[in-house]
This record gives sequence, structure tokens and C-alpha cells, in this order.
Amino acid sequence: MALLLVEVNIYEPSFDINTGTYYDVSPFEPNKRKNIRYTCGCKSDTYYSNNSEFNRHIKNKTHIKWLENYKEPIFLKELKEYKKTIEEKENEIRRNNYQMKKTIN
Repeated sequence: MALLLVEVNIYEPSFDINTGTYYDVSPFEPNKRKNIRYTCGCKSDTYYSNNSEFNRHIKNKTHIKWLENYKEPIFLKELKEYKKTIEEKENEIRRNNYQMKKTIN
């Protein structure tokens, strides 16, 4: 028996600045295969991996009600901040490595 690693992303709706509301946008490219699975915060054990599954999911009453009352969870805000910090540190490391190579040569 082998373990299989399955990557899952958390679906986040898009925000319309003009109306102040959230709306659904598919995270999938049309006709692409082998997509990363997404899960939605509207209910547990909800996964989808293509446009047809996503479109079917967003018509669900539970999802519609969740979207109407959606507020970005604190943990997602923190996760975005951590990712930004990591990217900044990675860029700093790349710059330092470049400067070191430049100095050596």
C-alpha cells in the first residue's frame, strides 16, 4: 500500500469593489486536465477539480447562502501575510546570492 499526496486549495470568492459583495469565479482553466482539487468553506467534504463540478457546486443553496454572508476568515488573512513574508525573504536570498556570485567573480 502506498501513500498518495493530494494537493488541495481552499476556494476563495472574488470581491467586487463597486458593489462590496463577493462573487464566484472558477479557479480552473477550460478543458484542462489534472487540475488541483479545491475545497469550499460552505460545507465540509466538498471537493471539485474541474469547471463542471465547480459550476454544479456554486448552484447549491448552501453555497449561495455562504457566499452572501462570506467574510474572509482570519486564518486566510494570516496565511496570505505569511506567504508574502516568505516570498520577500526568498527574493532577499536570491539578491544576496547574486551579489555574492558577482563579488566572487
